[in-house]
Amino acid sequence: MARPTSTHRASYEYFRNVPLRRLTFLLLAIFCLFGMLGFLIDLIELRQKSLSEVLVWTIFTGGMAVFYLLTIIRSPRWLLFPLGKQADDQTILLFRVLV
Repeated sequence: MARPTSTHRASYEYFRNVPLRRLTFLLLAIFCLFGMLGFLIDLIELRQKSLSEVLVWTIFTGGMAVFYLLTIIRSPRWLLFPLGKQADDQTILLFRVLV
């Protein structure tokens, strides 16, 4: 793996020190970008999901993307926490769909 350059370190430090209020539009853009996966899942399954299930998947995928970004920016040592959270929530969502 390549070593981070001073430019990468400066960029990392910038995002780490920016207040969350200033990251609002970035987090909203990430949420919208990855939230589309909920609708994509519905299209792949040929519209077999109800509207509420599609909205839950949309909120879940967008929220997890924001959660990952904040974890990576603010405290990368806690990266295992969102991985476990996603596995847990995804299991619950899939179980709801199957039952």
